[in-house]
Amino acid sequence: MKKFFIILITVLMLICFAACGVSEIGEEYPGLEKLVNTTKTLAESYNGIAETAINNGWEYDDETVEQLNKIADVIDTINAGIVAPETFEEGQIEALIKNAKELSEELKEIKTKVSAEYEIEGMTGTDAAAE
Repeated sequence: MKKFFIILITVLMLICFAACGVSEIGEEYPGLEKLVNTTKTLAESYNGIAETAINNGWEYDDETVEQLNKIADVIDTINAGIVAPETFEEGQIEALIKNAKELSEELKEIKTKVSAEYEIEGMTGTDAAAE
């Protein structure tokens, strides 16, 4: 769940990058502005869901943590490319937009799961955190 804070920083970087003229750079890299907006939405959603997961004790569920970490890694990878768009290969921006949209759908499923408290052998995750 430490990645939650990394993604929060990523969102802030994306917002700053977008404010500094993505549209100008977007002329040279078609689709970049859409990638920034899609990734920003994905990262914001991730942050909310990760916070809910922590609050409901899901950091004790290895599968959920692994899923969230995988999504965080993808967001980090996309962000690295956004900061240095010259590293993108032809067609990669469109593929990343598609990937970000797919991950948004996966996050919806995770959100449903982590909205309830995690139960550890007869106690909830929040009970375990209190001990």
